[in-house]
Amino acid sequence: MLLRSLKLENIRSHTRSTITFPKGKVLLQGDIGSGKSSVLLALEFALFGTQQGLSGASLLRHDAREGSVELHVVLPSITQQNILQEIIIKRTLKRTKQGIAQEAGYLIADGMKTDGTAIELKAKMYELLGYPLDLVSKTKSLLYRYTVYTPQEEMKAILTQDPELRLNILRKLFGIDRYKQMKDNIGLYTKEMRTEIRILQAKTEDLELKKDALRVEEEKQKTLQQTVNQAQHRVQEQKQKLDEQKKRKEQIEQTIKNYQEQEKQKAMIQTQIEEKNRVLIKEKNEQEILKKTIIALHRKKGMLQDEEPFIAEELLQQREAFEQQGAIKEQDIQHLQQQAQLAVAQQEKIRALNRALSQLKSEMDQQEQELTMLDEKKQELAELTRLVQELPQREGEQEKLQQELQHHALRKNELEIFLNESRKKQQYIEELDACPTCLQSVPSEHKQRIKASEAEQSARYEEELKTWLVQQQTLQQTMMHMNNRITELRQCALHRGKLQTEIVLLERVHKNLEGKKVLYQTYLDEKDSLAKNFITINQEELEKKQKSLAYHRQLLKRIQEIGYVKDQLQEKQEQLNRRQKEEQDVVQEIAELEKQKIELEKILVAYSGLLEQYSREKQQEEEEQRILKHHELEYARLEKDRDALNKVIEQLNHEIQTKEAVKQKMERLQMLHHWMEEVLYTMITTMEKRRMASIHQSFNYLLRQWFMMLIEDELLQVSLQEDFSLRVEQNGYETELDHLSGGEKTAVALAYRLALNRVINDMVSTINTKHLIILDEPTDGFSSEQLDKMREVLDQLNMEQIILVSHETKIEGFVDHMIRMNKGEHGTVVDG
Repeated sequence: MLLRSLKLENIRSHTRSTITFPKGKVLLQGDIGSGKSSVLLALEFALFGTQQGLSGASLLRHDAREGSVELHVVLPSITQQNILQEIIIKRTLKRTKQGIAQEAGYLIADGMKTDGTAIELKAKMYELLGYPLDLVSKTKSLLYRYTVYTPQEEMKAILTQDPELRLNILRKLFGIDRYKQMKDNIGLYTKEMRTEIRILQAKTEDLELKKDALRVEEEKQKTLQQTVNQAQHRVQEQKQKLDEQKKRKEQIEQTIKNYQEQEKQKAMIQTQIEEKNRVLIKEKNEQEILKKTIIALHRKKGMLQDEEPFIAEELLQQREAFEQQGAIKEQDIQHLQQQAQLAVAQQEKIRALNRALSQLKSEMDQQEQELTMLDEKKQELAELTRLVQELPQREGEQEKLQQELQHHALRKNELEIFLNESRKKQQYIEELDACPTCLQSVPSEHKQRIKASEAEQSARYEEELKTWLVQQQTLQQTMMHMNNRITELRQCALHRGKLQTEIVLLERVHKNLEGKKVLYQTYLDEKDSLAKNFITINQEELEKKQKSLAYHRQLLKRIQEIGYVKDQLQEKQEQLNRRQKEEQDVVQEIAELEKQKIELEKILVAYSGLLEQYSREKQQEEEEQRILKHHELEYARLEKDRDALNKVIEQLNHEIQTKEAVKQKMERLQMLHHWMEEVLYTMITTMEKRRMASIHQSFNYLLRQWFMMLIEDELLQVSLQEDFSLRVEQNGYETELDHLSGGEKTAVALAYRLALNRVINDMVSTINTKHLIILDEPTDGFSSEQLDKMREVLDQLNMEQIILVSHETKIEGFVDHMIRMNKGEHGTVVDG
C-alpha cells in the first residue's frame, strides 16, 4: 500500500487540511501541537475507524459538530494479479447529545463507490489490505500497529509488557495462535468422543442377549404358523357348508315370496271391492241430493216469475246488454264526481299560492335592507388590501435582520472563543518550563515573544467584540420595531379575510334576491291562470243521474237472480245424469273383482306346508353359522398371537440392527480418537514448534542486525529469549532494559520494531502494507552519531514509502521530501 493524499476536516488541530504523500522518505516537521500526530491518527482512523485508544472524542475538534477524513491510497487488486487499483475511503464523525458517533462512510475502488457502515468499511479494508478477516472484531488493528505505524508512546511498551501477553500478541500476528486453538479443539473434541464412546458401549452390552432371544422367538413362530394354517382350513370348510345351506333356504324363500305376492294381490282386490262399494253408496246419496236440489230450483224459479211479471223472456235473454247500459251510466257519474274534486283542488292551490307570495314578499324586503351595506364593506376591503400588500416587504426585511443578528451572534461567540484560547495560551506559556517532547528548557525570551504576540491578539479580539456588541443592540431595537409593524399588518390580513367572506355572502344574497323576484312573478301568473279556468259543477243533473242508476241496478239484480236459477237448474240436471252413468260402471267393476278373488283363493290352498319346511331350513342355517363363528374366533385368536409374536421378532431385529450400527459407530470413533490423540495432536505440536522456531530465528537475527547498525558497541548486545522477551548483555553480563540510557532504549525499541516489521511482512504473505512504514519520533534521545546511523537504517529498509515524524533538524538531510506543519490562528496550516 502507498499513500497518495489525506483530507482532514475538523480533526484535532486541523480545520481543513489536505496532505499529499509522495513516494520515498517523507518527513512531517513542525512544533509541538502543530498537528503531526493528528495526521498519523487520522490515517489509522480512515483505514479502520474508531477503536480502543482511538476514540471519536480524541479526534473531533472541540468546537466542531462534524468532522471527516478522506484517504487516497494505491493497493494491489484483489481480482487481477500485478494490477494496482486506486482506493478512496471516507469516514465521518458527528457530535450528538449522547456523545461523538461514527457515521456511515463510503469506499471508492477503481471508480466504483460503495456506501457502508463503520464495521462494513473496516471489513472491506481488511480484505483489500490482505489482513486476516478474523481480526476484524478485535478492538485494535494489531497487524497495522506492529508493521506500519506504532504511536510514539507505544514504541517501548511492547518491550516492557507481560511476557505471556506479548507472546499471545505475537502468536496472533503470525497466525500461530491457530495451532493452539486446533490443539484446544482436539482436546475438547476427543473428550466428547470419549464420553460418546462410553455411552455407545453401554448401548451395545446386551447385543448377544438380544440375538439369543431372537432365535427362541423364531422357533415359536414356526410352530404357531402351523396351528394358524389348520384353523384357517377348518374355517374355509365350514363356510362351504354354510353357503350350501343358504342356497336351499333361499330357494324356499323365493317360493314363499311368490305366494306372498299372490296373497297381497288378493288383499288388494278385496280392498278395491270394498272401496267400490263405498263409492257406489256415495253415488246413490249424491243422486238423492241432486234430485232434491232440482225440485227446489223449479219451485224458486216459479216464485221469482210471480213477483216480477213484467220481466219478459226477451229481457232475460238480453241480460248482458242491460248490464252494459248500467256500466255507461256509472261512468257518467264518475266523470261528474272527478270534475267536483278538481274544483276543490283548484281552490286549495289558489290559497297556497297566496301564502307563498306573502312569504316571498317578506324575505325580499329583508334582503334588500341587508344589501345596503355591500358598497361600504367593499371600500373597507380596498383599504385593507393596500395595507396587506406591504407585509411581504416587511417580512423580507425582518428575515434579513434575523440573518444579520445570527451572523453577529456567531461572530461574537467566535471572538469570545478566540479570546479565551489566547488567554489560556498565555497562561500555558507562562507556566511552561521545558518542552514536553524534547525535554529541553524553553528560553524566557521565546516565552515573552509568544506572550506579547498573544496579548496583542487578545486586545484586537476585545476591541472587535465591543464593536460587535454595539451593532447587535442597534439591530435588536430595529428588529423590535419591525416585529410590531408586521404584527399590525398580519392583524389587517386576518380582518381582510373575514371581510372578504362577508362580501361573498352578501353577493350571494343579491343573486338569491333576483331569483326570488322571478319566482314571485311566476306564482302571480299561475294564480291568474287558475282564476280564468275555474271549473263549475251542475249538482241537479248529478242527482238525477244517480237516481236513474239506482233503479237500473235494482232491475238488473232481479234479472240476474232469475238467470242464475235457470243456470243452476240446468247444471244440476247434467250432474244427475253423469252420476247415474258412473253408478252403472262401478257395479260392473265390482263383479269383475269378485271373479279374480275366487281364482286366487284356489291357488293359495298349498301355502301352509311351505312355511314348516322353511322353519326347519332356517334352524339348520343358524347351527352352521354358530359352528363357523366358533372356528373364526379360534382362527382370529391364533392370528393375533402370531401378529404379536411377529412384532416381538421385528422389534428384536430392529434393536439388533440398531445396536450393530452403534457398535460400528463406536469402533469408528475409537479409531478416530486414537488417530487424533496420537497422530494429529503430535503433528500440530511439531508444526507449531517448527513455525515458532523459524520465526524466532529470523526475528532474533534481524533484531541483532538492526541494533548493531544503530549501536556500534560490541560490549552491548541484545537477543530474544524463547518467549520473545528481550535479553540485554553488557560487558558479558545480563542487565535490565531500564539500566540503559535513553538513546540506547530507543535504539532497542526501534530495532525490535523494525525486526518485527520485517518478519511479519515475510511470514504473512497476504498483507499489502509491506512497502510502507511510519516512524513516530524514532530518534528520541539519539546522539549525533546515532542520528548519522539513522540514514543507513532508512536506506536498508528498502521501502517505497517511509513517513517520519521527528524534531531533529539533522533528519531533514536524510529524507526526499518534507511536509511542514505550523499552528495558525485557527488551526494547523500545512506547507509542502
